[in-house]
Amino acid sequence: MGKESDGYQGDHGSNGLGSRNLEGELLLEFACAMDLVIANTMFSKDEAKKITYESGGCKTVVDYILVREYDRTKLKDVKTFPGEACIAQHRQLVNVEQIGTKIKKERI
Repeated sequence: MGKESDGYQGDHGSNGLGSRNLEGELLLEFACAMDLVIANTMFSKDEAKKITYESGGCKTVVDYILVREYDRTKLKDVKTFPGEACIAQHRQLVNVEQIGTKIKKERI
């Protein structure tokens, strides 16, 4: 995905990791075509909370959470848990959203 949002300001939040590769470009094109945002890039985090895969000194992001542009305002956080590995090299990715209903007051 890369750090820079160049050309994808609505879909990429400029808080990615590393440089963009072909797969990152394809994911951004998909997000743009489907009116989605890549939640991982919307929040400024330490590198340790962005990495989803680490093996042999290589650290990268291989998992992404995509949400509809409409639901972007519900996003509160996206992070990984470095100490909680699902598999030896893989880290859990968590999306925190504010979910609630609005109560409409009726006038009598």
